[in-house]
Amino acid sequence: MNTSLVTLLEDSLLLLKPTLTLGISEFDLIALLKRPPYSLFDEDALRDPLMLFQTHFLVFNALYKLQIKWRESGEGQLDIHTTKILLRGDIQPQNIQPQNIPPQNKDATQAQTHLAGLDPLASYYLNLDNLKGTSEADVAALLDDFWRQMAGQKLGVPNTKDRDKACDVLKLDKQDILTLNSLKAHYRKALLKVHPDRGGNVEEAQQVIQAYRVLLSSLKRV
Repeated sequence: MNTSLVTLLEDSLLLLKPTLTLGISEFDLIALLKRPPYSLFDEDALRDPLMLFQTHFLVFNALYKLQIKWRESGEGQLDIHTTKILLRGDIQPQNIQPQNIPPQNKDATQAQTHLAGLDPLASYYLNLDNLKGTSEADVAALLDDFWRQMAGQKLGVPNTKDRDKACDVLKLDKQDILTLNSLKAHYRKALLKVHPDRGGNVEEAQQVIQAYRVLLSSLKRV
């Protein structure tokens, strides 16, 4: 599974927290994610009904993860509907400890489903098997194909100038052989430094996300 690009979607939604506090429709949210500096989705690919459903599913999967994160921390309640996605501040922190999770729910997906409570929609979207309703291997293959089309169609292979600029943003040596692990490590470090939740600003965080995206496209997909 191409988890690197899934991470980009989740990080981009975190940066859009101010937008979610004002409320936004799913249509407008996807439109935002299609445009720079995010550029996560491809307009042509979204004309395909299956791709459109996959986009919807992955966006909602990320939103329900954020719903749990913000509910646990007491930051607010994220209401998720296609017509309006809204982060409300009227919620108290929930002290949910790991021992409260049933033994059979120790892996991440099952734990998230448990923490989602009795909401059947949350349970549905947090289970990636529902993306295709088949095996985990098939879901992974489907996601890889999805992200290749969505993230790779228009970005293509970056030119030297764009790659060098991205390396500067992530503090990478341009002469080093780039690996996925080193790229991920530099990306997480750079994003933590500039993230709005840690005293940074949205514009710098967007630059880091865009740089990560550019360099991801230069790596050979495996």
